[in-house]
Amino acid sequence: MSCSRMGEAAVAAPSESRGRASMDHQSGPPSHPRAGSGDEPAPVRRDPEMLGLPAAALLDALPHKAWLLDAAGATAYANAQARDGHPDLAAGETWTGTGIHPEDRLRGGEVRVAAMARGQASRVTVRLRDRGGEWIWHRVDTSPVPRDDGAPAWMMTAVATEETATERSLETTSNLLLLAQTAAGAGIWDWNMRSGALALSPEGARLHGLPAQACTITSATWTALIEAEDRSALWSAVTQAVSTDTPFMVEVRIRDGSEDVRWIQSRGRVLTDPAGVPSRIVGLTLDVTARKEAERSLAEARDQAEEASRAKSEFLATMSHEIRTPLNAVLGFTDLLLDRPHDPETQRHLGHVHEAGSALLRVVDDILDFSQIEAGRVELDPQPFVVRDLVDGTVSMIRTIAAKKQLRIAVDLDPTLPLQVVGDVGRVRQVLLNLLNNAIKFTPSGSVTLSVHRERTDEGVAWLHFAVNDTGIGISQSQRDRLFRRFSQGDGSIRRHFGGTGLGLAICRRLVALMGGSIGLDSKPGQGSTLWFVLPLPPAPEERQGADDAAPALPAAAGGRILLAEDMPLNQELVRSALAASGYEVDVACDGAEAVEAVLTRSYDVILMDVQMPVMDGLSATRAIRRLPGPVCRVPIIAMTANVLPPQIAQCREAGMDDHIGKPFRREVLSATIARWMSGEAADTAA
Repeated sequence: MSCSRMGEAAVAAPSESRGRASMDHQSGPPSHPRAGSGDEPAPVRRDPEMLGLPAAALLDALPHKAWLLDAAGATAYANAQARDGHPDLAAGETWTGTGIHPEDRLRGGEVRVAAMARGQASRVTVRLRDRGGEWIWHRVDTSPVPRDDGAPAWMMTAVATEETATERSLETTSNLLLLAQTAAGAGIWDWNMRSGALALSPEGARLHGLPAQACTITSATWTALIEAEDRSALWSAVTQAVSTDTPFMVEVRIRDGSEDVRWIQSRGRVLTDPAGVPSRIVGLTLDVTARKEAERSLAEARDQAEEASRAKSEFLATMSHEIRTPLNAVLGFTDLLLDRPHDPETQRHLGHVHEAGSALLRVVDDILDFSQIEAGRVELDPQPFVVRDLVDGTVSMIRTIAAKKQLRIAVDLDPTLPLQVVGDVGRVRQVLLNLLNNAIKFTPSGSVTLSVHRERTDEGVAWLHFAVNDTGIGISQSQRDRLFRRFSQGDGSIRRHFGGTGLGLAICRRLVALMGGSIGLDSKPGQGSTLWFVLPLPPAPEERQGADDAAPALPAAAGGRILLAEDMPLNQELVRSALAASGYEVDVACDGAEAVEAVLTRSYDVILMDVQMPVMDGLSATRAIRRLPGPVCRVPIIAMTANVLPPQIAQCREAGMDDHIGKPFRREVLSATIARWMSGEAADTAA
């Protein structure tokens, strides 16, 4: 097809012998030819038949793609570059065909058609398909071309442009970024520290309670959007980030148009100008309302749980005190009566009373211990102690119970045991007593053996293996798996037959774990059981071992004057009776105020101080005595109270009391404690 015909007419062409016209697709009209011999220019011939070849050759000579379009927008001619690279846009095709990317056809066509209708040049960027099928970005220019008959004709050029591809890629990336910000509830901001202008992305504006469109606001507007209580935090964070060159981070509340409060978190970095001076802070804003609400709910739940735990602890402490106080009289007077001769039946009845009271006391102790362990309020008190003394003292405490069942108690100690070790002897004794009592309870006949041996030594620390073996009923594997759980005793028949709370072994397991050890059970039904635990116990310092070895035995008490501060008449009578046999003279004060008056008028060797009393409690009375002038302020004061929880014992110590005896008390413990303080040995140890 020749480009000489475009509809019914042709574009102007030069003379075949005088030269060739130069066609400028931008300016449109061709220039006049110059004669090659210097003659005057010949007039332009406008014979349509002579115009085909020169125009086609001229278009083919262009370094880029070019087309001639007719008035309808169809391709009249495509140059060599266009034909080679884009066969879909060959002659006869319109510019809405398959050679243009589907997403660009409508836009490209609208721009070109509108420009052609006005007779004006146009430019548009579209993707054209090359011979290999790849879409390439091109800048397409369309310009009007004059025709002799005045009918419209157009020349179009297309230049591949990497810039357009980059711009489109950036535009796509920007759109994706905006989409990601919206989806993530995150906005971008840029604060100019010098001008105070804060530029917000659409999502950033929305998070600040503004319309969701990019905008720039002033620092004053920014501040006003933030809840008044949080504004100081915002500017403190700005100052911190700028002065220390650290990341900016702040969480503040925004009240949007609906008056709902939104929590936002802003993070950013300080940017500097070429001189190194901070000039901008650029960052990201996130909606953290959900997290803040979760944190608030969690804090409320934690506060409620802590309040419930405090209420439970207060209830248990009150319950313990109210049970222990009358139980002190029951066990105390029963103990005194058992020392006197009675007929066998009366003696047996008194024994039953004492045994029942002791069982009730163990229940109370178990509940309190487990409550303290679960609340994480148990603190260990590691002190040097002699292993043999621990074993002998513990066994002596259960011999009477074992004798009632005619059980033999045996002890097996490894001769290689260290003389002294460091540990919480009170807690170790508690575990041993629990295991021994357990063995006695479940052994109808035979024996119970306590053995201790050195299992191994690691880096100077002795791992001691304590075991309590019995010839009792034993336990099955299924029951064994439940044994160390709280409120569990293997099965319901055990509780019905033997009683108990099912807390004892659970407490032992927690205590042993707290001391860094392990506990377990080996047993077969009908063949007895072995309850064991292993503890790491470092050796005591050499100087302490020598001092303890050389320590003389405590002298027997030779009487003395005791002041008892106690408001309950039953307990007053009990203590008087218990101490009278040891030759002590006991004065009684019915409250703390009377106790303070008593020490001002008479000297005492020891004061036994209850805590909960009318008029003035024992803690206040102790503080008052410690403030008195002269030697009276240093008299030993021993708390004698039903307040036995660790925090309560600590309160006694803080008030100035020297020691603590819990109610119900045991006579031998009371006598030994008084003797230690009267001899001065306890004071020396405390010092």
